[in-house]
Amino acid sequence: MPQNVIAYCYQPFQNGIHQIYTVNEDGSDNKKVIEASIGLNHHDCSPDGTKYAAVGYIESDFSTWSIHTFNADGTKLLRLTTLEGVWDSEPSWSPEGTQISFTRIYPNQNDKEELWLMNADGSKQHYIGIEAFGCKWSQDGKRFIYVAKRTDNYDIYTCEIYGTNEKQLTSTSANEVFPVYSPDGY
Repeated sequence: MPQNVIAYCYQPFQNGIHQIYTVNEDGSDNKKVIEASIGLNHHDCSPDGTKYAAVGYIESDFSTWSIHTFNADGTKLLRLTTLEGVWDSEPSWSPEGTQISFTRIYPNQNDKEELWLMNADGSKQHYIGIEAFGCKWSQDGKRFIYVAKRTDNYDIYTCEIYGTNEKQLTSTSANEVFPVYSPDGY
């Protein structure tokens, strides 16, 4: 019987870098996915299960985080974003697996956060015009859900994938963060 495989980030308490591991749902076959000389975390699995997108960084230089992809068998690590001095984080695959959204953070600009979009091969990277973080795709691939701070608190918003028709969903005196769409879209 096929196992559900769970991917997770292993974060050593002392020396060492973050890495992506997988484990079967029953706890068997716990293993590192890729032997990388960079730290990898904040990952997402492609819809067909053949690739991962993850944040990569060099342990000695936390000033630049980049989005990388690699095959589920641990081969073909590829750096997609290359802008120095920014933190590209929170990659999210589109439902059809052809695009990746991500958050770009500017640590030298009061941690300004922007939503970016690119093709799965790293081409056509562009800012969609929304200052926010934690972008996730709707099941039909037409909308994003994300978190933005437009007043004193973080609230949940949606927009079309091109940054149009932004709609605020929450507005409370607390912070609402890390939203996701339900798997069936309802």
